Amino acid sequence: MKDILEYNANTIEYVLHTHGIEGRVDGGTVSARLMGFHLILPPTVRPSRIAALLPTIATALGTTSCRLSVRDGVITLEAPRPDPQMVKLLDLYQRLDGGEFGDDSDMPPATALLGLDSEGTPLLLRLDGQGVGNVLLIGERNGGKSALLRGMLMSLALANGPDELQILVIDVGKHGGALTQLDGLPHLLTPVVDDPLDAIHRLSWLARHLEWREENEVAEPRIVVAIDDATPLLAADRRKVASTLKTICLRGPQRGIHVIAASRKLDPGLIGDNLRSNFPARIVGKVGSADDAHDCTGQSSSGAEQLLGAGDMLVVLEGELVRMQAVYASDTECAQVVRLMQKVAREQQREQEREKQPLRAGRPARDLAARQPASAWQADDEADAYEQPARKATRRSGNLRAV
Repeated sequence: MKDILEYNANTIEYVLHTHGIEGRVDGGTVSARLMGFHLILPPTVRPSRIAALLPTIATALGTTSCRLSVRDGVITLEAPRPDPQMVKLLDLYQRLDGGEFGDDSDMPPATALLGLDSEGTPLLLRLDGQGVGNVLLIGERNGGKSALLRGMLMSLALANGPDELQILVIDVGKHGGALTQLDGLPHLLTPVVDDPLDAIHRLSWLARHLEWREENEVAEPRIVVAIDDATPLLAADRRKVASTLKTICLRGPQRGIHVIAASRKLDPGLIGDNLRSNFPARIVGKVGSADDAHDCTGQSSSGAEQLLGAGDMLVVLEGELVRMQAVYASDTECAQVVRLMQKVAREQQREQEREKQPLRAGRPARDLAARQPASAWQADDEADAYEQPARKATRRSGNLRAV
């Protein structure tokens, strides 16, 4: 990998010099899917000038696309790794649970594990934190939305007991889809809902339950509503679904009810009148154009149209934009988690009956460790200037953490 990094760095510098830019590469980072090259540019050269050369640089590197990131004054050119690595949910959860990333890397309540950022550190998103509330996953087909949504729900279930967090899964029109593998999870309010009329009924019930919570000032247990592709649901009864979702999105977070929805486009029936109010947190996959990227992220030159797909995404929260590779869990791993959580729930139920104490959140990830292969993601120790970041937890914003 060191030879590849040095070759690519020399290639980038050559392209810059041929276009009259006396820039150089000063180290960088290597993550699961990306190589990041830190650029040192003359004061007179604006990042927009480098952005205009991205197609030329991508061709020189032998890849389909590159992306430019400017954060904290550091200009980074991001290119795909020649040997992309999968970010396995259970491996990453196990490493977090074992304290590999520091003493403060435990999963807080109602917190989902998203993946690894472009520097190779895990990202956590706390649903009940100020400025989060609901999450929208948006992007083209095959971008990894369904896989990420399932991974988020699995991480929530692993870190929270069924008495602390409950889940309503709506997967209309996708018989055998990614979320149907969650059937049997003790946290589910009902089996996975795949019928549109049943889904509308469940959402209407949830809106009435929200009113009851408001009248009685109740906010527990947390309820997460997961909707994988709202398009067929809106097609069944657009007016009713849009009205109900608007109520739940606007008033639900204050009473412990959160929506995580996936969609291929910004449908007004899903997002309501105000995207930022209804879905303050957004995770954007690859989109078709720069205009779509601006609409989805709310930021110009976000580069969402240059993403690689298959879990390569941008997290948008509180004005911050972070690139990440989303977590992934296979159908087999999902089935293992469901069976294990059922076993944990039965054991805790028996303990509750004996001791008459509330159910506690289980930590079953350790039990799965022996069944899982070694982590597929490894940083290359030999790449001196492209090092894995320090393991110490750092706070990006109030509720999006890189640990």
